[in-house]
This record gives sequence, C-alpha cells and structure tokens, in this order.
Amino acid sequence: MKPRMQTDRKQHGAGGWSPLNSNKYQWLEVDLGGRTQITAVATQGRYGSSDWQTAYQLMFSDSGHNWKQYRWEGHIGAFPGNSNADSVVQHKLRHLVIARFVRLIPLDWNPNGRIGLRLEAYGCLYSQFPLILLFALKHSCTM
Repeated sequence: MKPRMQTDRKQHGAGGWSPLNSNKYQWLEVDLGGRTQITAVATQGRYGSSDWQTAYQLMFSDSGHNWKQYRWEGHIGAFPGNSNADSVVQHKLRHLVIARFVRLIPLDWNPNGRIGLRLEAYGCLYSQFPLILLFALKHSCTM
C-alpha cells in the first residue's frame, strides 16, 4: 500500500513543511485530535526540493504542554531520516505510544538544502476499554 503522503500533494498541492529558519530550534507539532495509539511514523522530504531531515527525535504529549521523548531500552535515540526528498522512511515503534500530540524535532538535515518534511503517523484512536468489554457493555445495555 502506498503511503498517503505520496498522494496528498497531488490532491492538495502542498509540498510539505519547512520552517523559515533551518536550525536546531525548530519542530513540527501535530494534533491528532484525540488520544491515539501510535505504532509507527513515516517521513518524506519536502516535494520538489532539496529539503529533508536526515535524523530526528520524537516527543509525545496528551496536553500539548508536558512532553516526553520517545525512549527504547532506557535510551533516547535519534531516528534515521531521509536521504532524498522522494523516498518514504517508515519506523515501527518498539512500543506503542498513547498521546494526542506528536512533535518531530529535526536533528540534522541535507547540508545542500533546508529542513523540510512530510510526516505520517500510524495507529488508531485509543480506548480505555478493551473491545471485548465494550462489546459486553453494548449488549448488556440493549437487553
């Protein structure tokens, strides 16, 4: 299945996100609209440019104010990014994250371009109740 970010530019005409200044103080923040179980992320460079990030960190938040860096095995790590503007690089998270907000912090980018990217998060809306419990509650309420 082809990632949606490859087709979005054709439908919406957008080339991706690129901050005015390419420096270590930039980030891209996405509000997923509700608590979401995030299982993977994918990045791609900014369409039609020499702009892409080669390494980045991820942070997550429920409120948009208190952030936690993604960790695995007790380490805060950098994700390898892109090597061009066109290829999609997907990373499956070693453990799922439940959050409403995702923040991508570019650590390094193409030296002949700027920070630029398209981001896609994979997952589903979070439910505090297991599906089997929801099924049982639904049927017990209708009887």
